[in-house]
Amino acid sequence: MDIDREFSRLVAIELVSEGKRRGVTQKQIAAAAGIGAPQLSYYVAGVRGLLTVGTLVRAAERLGINPETIVERAYAALTEMSKADVMLAASDADIDAEVEAQQEEP
Repeated sequence: MDIDREFSRLVAIELVSEGKRRGVTQKQIAAAAGIGAPQLSYYVAGVRGLLTVGTLVRAAERLGINPETIVERAYAALTEMSKADVMLAASDADIDAEVEAQQEEP
């Protein structure tokens, strides 16, 4: 996992989610942040570029929310994803060990 891209994606998702809660469209958030709506969509999808601090601050100001709140939510989501990745990797390792053990049996 590219942690920079994933965190940028999660921040963008939190901005868009907060916008929905407050009745602000993705297009309005993007305009306030000084970017195009397609660019915000790219950030949400995690496919192009990294959301900057300036973009976060301008978007958060438009939404009337402290940027720190958005970052905290994104970090919490990233932490949960990381825990899930660790659990998945452990599960995969258990499966691999079981397959190897079965292959060694006569």
